[in-house]
Amino acid sequence: MGLDVEPADESDMDRLIEIQFSAFEGDPYHEALYPGDHFSPALRRSARVRYIQEWREDVSVRWMKCTDRQTGTICGFAKWNLYETDRPEEEWKKRPLVDWCSGRNAEVAENFLYANAAMREKTWGGRPYSLLNILCVHRDFQRRGAGTLLVQWGLVHSERVGLPAYLEASPAGFPLYLKLGFHQIDVCVIKAGDWDGDFDRHLIAMLKNPHDASSPAVK
Repeated sequence: MGLDVEPADESDMDRLIEIQFSAFEGDPYHEALYPGDHFSPALRRSARVRYIQEWREDVSVRWMKCTDRQTGTICGFAKWNLYETDRPEEEWKKRPLVDWCSGRNAEVAENFLYANAAMREKTWGGRPYSLLNILCVHRDFQRRGAGTLLVQWGLVHSERVGLPAYLEASPAGFPLYLKLGFHQIDVCVIKAGDWDGDFDRHLIAMLKNPHDASSPAVK
């Protein structure tokens, strides 16, 4: 299966959301962020509205899609934030707004999102870096190389402009990122009680510096 990585556009958004909910089906982090029926048109519409707004307003965002060359099917996507210049404190200290759910569901979503935000604030402040914000591959296309290509796109760009690349990995995604040259720099533990789960959740902060000779070559 030949795969191509290229910029997505707004007309792809419904497919990207479908991929996201497929990729993270059953994942406790995603379940906490999007409680309820994941096949609900209302839930997916709200996700689409948020993503389109971010697409239009956040100049740092690059939405990249991976497409099956033979069929034209989008099989995965990555959302990279490229912070290429210093940012003001009011920007990098801003906390995500959870407005798609309420009550305890909103509290749980905030516990996860704020943990991500706190790790980025602690590590970077307003300094420049590349953030792999989301990486998703549809269940029907996993383990065929799409995820690797989407990560490599960001690494190539980061190398070109001299930015460190950063992400927060789940335990499931950790081996891929390790293989691609990232190394662990920190870990955040979200206690079971903070998301009404039955185990603690770990978010693993990982970094790949530009021109790191100890890392596999990025092609």
